[in-house]
Amino acid sequence: HTTTRWYRRRQRQMCIRDSVIPTGAIGPGNNVLVVEDGQLVERTITLGVRNWRTTEVKAGLDEGDTVVVSRDSPDIQPGARVVIEEES
Repeated sequence: HTTTRWYRRRQRQMCIRDSVIPTGAIGPGNNVLVVEDGQLVERTITLGVRNWRTTEVKAGLDEGDTVVVSRDSPDIQPGARVVIEEES
């Protein structure tokens, strides 16, 4: 397995509701990928209000979970190992 390095951007959170994620982070079957113990795990979430940009998450995520917001690489899949480093 290859370890993918991700960089978490330091930015101000601009959500109008609690538990809001980018709509693009949601895959088929209302699944998202989260980082658990250095690897990606798929979770099913319960959706609330949504639009093309953001989606409210009613259940399935915990405060502080790191959610993958883009699946634009074939390496981004359940079971992939990851290292998250703060972007400077």
